[in-house]
Amino acid sequence: MSFQLAGEIGVPMPLARTFINEALGAIYDEMLWSFQMREGGWLTPGLLFSTGTQSAGTITTTAQGSTIVGDATAAAAWVAYSGLPLLTQCQIRSPFYSLYNIVAFDNVNTFTIDRPWMEPPGAAQQYMIYQAYFAPPVADFKRFFEIRDTSLNNPMDYWTYSRKDLAIKDPQRVVFNNPSYVVP
Repeated sequence: MSFQLAGEIGVPMPLARTFINEALGAIYDEMLWSFQMREGGWLTPGLLFSTGTQSAGTITTTAQGSTIVGDATAAAAWVAYSGLPLLTQCQIRSPFYSLYNIVAFDNVNTFTIDRPWMEPPGAAQQYMIYQAYFAPPVADFKRFFEIRDTSLNNPMDYWTYSRKDLAIKDPQRVVFNNPSYVVP
């Protein structure tokens, strides 16, 4: 089809492919098609490597650094972990400070985070690893029909709050209660 479009209209082949992809996207967006719908879910664990209110071991951070190094206890827990969510789907924080996305793990003792460390730096800091943010269930996600907490059989509200509202209600993302809202 792209050859036909390129030949009949005389546009370059890459532009013809772009036009076809844009037209297909418009058709997909026109309505919900059966192949675009599926049932899914999220695994929502609590604090990983819990020793009460913190994760096991301690971390060392540097000002403006993009890595976090775990001590022997923390590193052993991280290396031994093979569950879901993946560590790179989780967030890390020194308690009471900002949340950072873990973007890589060297499988020894070091995490790479998504931005420079802006909290008080130092060695032997307590930390928390958990999943505060969840990706859409599929790459071309459009919308939810319904979201339920199947453990407690409660519907989840996904239209009341925005991320701005969440920044007021739970600015540090430390509330570990039963879920009641999904915030885009």
